[in-house]
Amino acid sequence: IEANKTGEHHRMLDDMIGTFKADMTMVNAPGAPPQKAEGRCVNSWMLDGRYVKTDFTGTFEGMDFKGVGFTGYSNADKEYQGIWMDSMSTHIEYATGHAHDKALHMTTTMTDPLMGQQMNIDEMFTIQSRDQHTFTRKTVAPNGVVVGEMTIVYTRID
Repeated sequence: IEANKTGEHHRMLDDMIGTFKADMTMVNAPGAPPQKAEGRCVNSWMLDGRYVKTDFTGTFEGMDFKGVGFTGYSNADKEYQGIWMDSMSTHIEYATGHAHDKALHMTTTMTDPLMGQQMNIDEMFTIQSRDQHTFTRKTVAPNGVVVGEMTIVYTRID
């Protein structure tokens, strides 16, 4: 079945495979000062090149942080799909999106644990080269206000 085979959409993720230093900048509320943190990210192919598995370790607000995710392309749905889970939440994020050139744009929603409101999440992975890619994420409240922003610059270390 053709829909079960890997192809060009999967190969677009090739440059993300490896071990990367992660330099993070986060703004957790409108007008709040940026916070900096560092981490380490290991991306590897799973299941014969169908999915990228992400293992992330670092610190966030002085606490250890671990996360795991999977990203792949569904030939049947004709979209990229991803899931993310981490040690600071019980929420499983499920995002979908599309790629343009070397940029992967994904969207999802989540319930804000403090306010109990549904938030829209806008994410962009931009692959600058085999050795560097950037992740940006914006969290938007129901009133359209951006309530959180994150940028992670990944630099290859292996």
